[in-house]
Amino acid sequence: MPRRNTLANWQPLNFWEKALVTSCRASRPSARNLPIESSEADAPAVGVLAILTRPGNGNEPLARQLRRAGVEAAVLPVLALLPGASRPPEPADYDLIVFVSGAAARFYFGQLRAAGWQPSWPAETLACTVGPASARALVDAGFVPPRCIVHPAPESPTHDSEALWTLLEPRLSAIRRVLIVRGETGREWLAERFEAAGMAVSRHAAYRREAVCWTVAQAGDLAARLAVAARAVCLVTSTEGVEALRANIERHAASLRQLWESVRFVTIHPRIAGHLQSCFPALAKSPAFIRLCALDDDSVFQAIRLQSLL
Repeated sequence: MPRRNTLANWQPLNFWEKALVTSCRASRPSARNLPIESSEADAPAVGVLAILTRPGNGNEPLARQLRRAGVEAAVLPVLALLPGASRPPEPADYDLIVFVSGAAARFYFGQLRAAGWQPSWPAETLACTVGPASARALVDAGFVPPRCIVHPAPESPTHDSEALWTLLEPRLSAIRRVLIVRGETGREWLAERFEAAGMAVSRHAAYRREAVCWTVAQAGDLAARLAVAARAVCLVTSTEGVEALRANIERHAASLRQLWESVRFVTIHPRIAGHLQSCFPALAKSPAFIRLCALDDDSVFQAIRLQSLL
């Protein structure tokens, strides 16, 4: 029986003012996290070291942007993403497909190409992401027409499963079968919400994460750069990345542990910030050492610049 799609005329909901969790863009000024004047943010960042830990080659454009602004950038991934082994499910078998990240989308479409799938996205299947940065990967892949892509708006206080769920919740009656494309492990919150609403949910591991162990030479070079930096800011974008970062610091404790105590952080979600505080207890005493921002490079760039001025 042909599937009916009552989401064809989907429109974004205006619910952002109801969000309970705010990012740095929406946070109220406090004595410990005061706003920075634009003239200060635009000043040359002398003696600042940015440590970029995202997986793969995604750090390089941001590193170039930082270097042009006078920020020294150390590209030190703490995770590697590797293709999953299972065959990708057919998009037409689902009413809605959720891609948990841009990496999930890239690996999934790579698997489809390898399986000989032709780039003709089913008109009745929606492709969802938790934010505009992840949605960009769908557009770049060339498979999904923009009218089928759903994500929280750029001005959303958060880009996460909760924001996406709020966006979809009033329209769940049109959805029966859901596919969540992710890594081998992942947060179950969104899948559990769909299941509780009576939907059949499948999970596809498009990739797997593998911790990267820094070499003695890499750790020594980082220690030397930390020792002379006026301020150091570290970007970490997942809870798994926090774990892998802590493991590297512990592995090279003799050269890194003491220097690391003064490092500030930039991350993309309060949940990751909380995990940073759990793994690095000193951060709980200095909440201003962690700044939240959106996932796109421009937002990360500005957050690193602002964090380096505190």
